Amino acid sequence: MFEIKDSICITGGASPCEDAIGFGDNYIFALDGASCLTGVNLVHTQSDAHWFANRVRDGLCRLLDNGDSRPTEEILCDVIAPLKAEYINGAEKSGTPIPDDSPSAGIALFRIREGFLEFYGLGDCVGVIATKDGKAQWLNDPSLSKLDGIVISKMAQIHKETGVPVTQAKSMCTDLLIKHRGLKNTPEGYHILDPFGEGIDHACKLRIPLNEVKSVSVFSDGFAQLSEVFGVFDDFAQLHAALGDTPLSELCHKLFALQDNDPECNAHPRFKLRDDTCAVFAEVHE
Repeated sequence: MFEIKDSICITGGASPCEDAIGFGDNYIFALDGASCLTGVNLVHTQSDAHWFANRVRDGLCRLLDNGDSRPTEEILCDVIAPLKAEYINGAEKSGTPIPDDSPSAGIALFRIREGFLEFYGLGDCVGVIATKDGKAQWLNDPSLSKLDGIVISKMAQIHKETGVPVTQAKSMCTDLLIKHRGLKNTPEGYHILDPFGEGIDHACKLRIPLNEVKSVSVFSDGFAQLSEVFGVFDDFAQLHAALGDTPLSELCHKLFALQDNDPECNAHPRFKLRDDTCAVFAEVHE
């Protein structure tokens, strides 16, 4: 079973938090919602991504807490089905066409099932496994991060050439962002959860004997900035190791201080001052 040692989920700004977490005796997960770039909201007044991430969280927790032992893909299909209907109904009621970049969410999920630890991941949420032999490995799909990296590099180049702050340069890259979002759930792009469930069968997966595992963690790309953007940790294995000694609140306080010291994102290029941030850390027992 999982012994949850720490968890956190914090909004990055004034909007509703689009990250979500869930955990129980036999599962932990992190979700990272992505809003429609065109600003269209069909089912939530402020953020369809907030609606989507939280409804997926609620559905997963309900089924897993009730002991559902089916493969994760089957469970997610049942979770997504009513959300698809609700989303389409929202479009029909408002008379608004469904946008190409409907809300989506990355996920990193660990389950204990049939004597094994299973990982299921879509998007850029990260899962880390520390095994009893002292090794660690992390899992996520790099496809989305690569596409985002192309945009961020362009933003940094605009700053270098024109002096425009990186935060303002994002508006000059909207067409590229929309182009990349259009690659959602395609072989040329990346796979992720959305109300239509097209990415469910394309997850990054792993299955290892439970008796080999010491601890696990899951987190969104907002928390991953401690390693990927600011270099506080050399890699996610080091970041995971720190979770055994340092409260998540303390690590987030450190991250937020680094972000506040670079408000225009010029020294450490990224999309915005602060992303939503979530993480769960658990020890594993047979």
